[in-house]
Amino acid sequence: MSARGRISLGSGLKCTAAQGSLGAKRLGVDPRLCLALKDSHNGVRSASSAGMMTMMVPDLLEPTDEIRGLCAFVARDLHEVRSLILAVETTVPY
Repeated sequence: MSARGRISLGSGLKCTAAQGSLGAKRLGVDPRLCLALKDSHNGVRSASSAGMMTMMVPDLLEPTDEIRGLCAFVARDLHEVRSLILAVETTVPY
């Protein structure tokens, strides 16, 4: 399976930047090619520190200017995330 087709899901897991980097390494993927969906400020900081593309889907706290600066995108909800991923899949050749 190509690196593009690898998916790792972890719901409700708290992970450090080192753990995120290790997960990418185990998948054989450069962390810069990983998309991390986060709902908290600390989650965004961790994923960004790991070098991952970070998308925030705010839950309890809206993003601050600092957090927006660490994110590739801030989505309203998971429906918007899905739409963005589908749009990229149809425009980027494998």
